[in-house]
Amino acid sequence: MKLLKLMLIPIFCLALTTWGYGAVQFYTFGKANFNNALDTGYEAGANDFSTQAAYSTYGTGCGLTAGSRIFFGLEIHYNLNGTATLTDPSDNDTVVIDTYKYASGFLTLGLNIVQSTGFRLYIQGGGGIAYGIEIKTKTYTSSLGFETIIEPPKKKTPIVGFGGLGLEVYFSRGIALMVQGRYQYLASDDAQSAVVAMGGLVFSF
Repeated sequence: MKLLKLMLIPIFCLALTTWGYGAVQFYTFGKANFNNALDTGYEAGANDFSTQAAYSTYGTGCGLTAGSRIFFGLEIHYNLNGTATLTDPSDNDTVVIDTYKYASGFLTLGLNIVQSTGFRLYIQGGGGIAYGIEIKTKTYTSSLGFETIIEPPKKKTPIVGFGGLGLEVYFSRGIALMVQGRYQYLASDDAQSAVVAMGGLVFSF
């Protein structure tokens, strides 16, 4: 929660300092994170369950941008936890583990490709940090009945970046429906990539 409060401060500062320099937009969204499969390298006795299957998680967030053709801004995200299946490639034993909740904050930069009174198509990228919530060591029982201990990642605030495409369809001059597709990369102990789908509302000032 402290991290989220710290992220809100520069967002409001951005709104105050850029109000007169172009369009200001505030947006809120829901999101689905389609995390790709991961192989961390099998090591008997040290990293038995080395293969992680693809899994999905969900979240929400908000952002603020300023600018016209080129725009920049800030975003904050809150991501819920989910479950992921790990496999021991030596005997195909599996264990289902809980993933972590995490908050993330981004500095963003975008470029409008097509812009009209009815819609806007743009590309956008950004970078920032993620912060794991309620991260702790847990013990699970595999499908073959073996107990395995899952240690939390060493990096508590990994760097995260994204790039993608967005579309806004305007109902009026100040309100639009937003959809975005992104490719995201999380530079944790074992780097994790994901495809992120977002949808929400945009309010222009």
